[in-house]
Amino acid sequence: MSETPLMNTAGEKAEKVKGVIHKRPAPPNPSHGSANLRDVLQVNAKSPFISLLKRARSIVMRLHTGKKRHVVKFIGLGKAIEKTLSLALRFQDMGYDVNFFTGTKIVIDDVDKGDGWTTNKRLVSEIIVSITVDEKKDHKVVLMPPDGAK
Repeated sequence: MSETPLMNTAGEKAEKVKGVIHKRPAPPNPSHGSANLRDVLQVNAKSPFISLLKRARSIVMRLHTGKKRHVVKFIGLGKAIEKTLSLALRFQDMGYDVNFFTGTKIVIDDVDKGDGWTTNKRLVSEIIVSITVDEKKDHKVVLMPPDGAK
């Protein structure tokens, strides 16, 4: 397998690769630190919003049992950024402390050119939303907005 560069030496974008592209899943993010993997929610663009909201709510409610501050992280790549932000804003409306971190992640695609396989690296936008669960605060838990509200 050969690799194609992200950028050529002149700083311009590399040319598009022709062939059948097989996208690999993004590697796990090491910047989660000591966060428990159960407290990290990977947001997918194809996942239904209400299902994600219920899953995130169950993670947050599970963490309300202790007296410590906990952090829940939602991670969205590329097309899933908008859904991740919508999820975070819903929790912000409930009164939680929400922080946003943006970045870029390198992902690898396998390309079948017919005469052999090559790999192609590309950059994808990433957002990490950090929600602080503090037992001292009282939060209003709302799954759906009231009628007539957006």
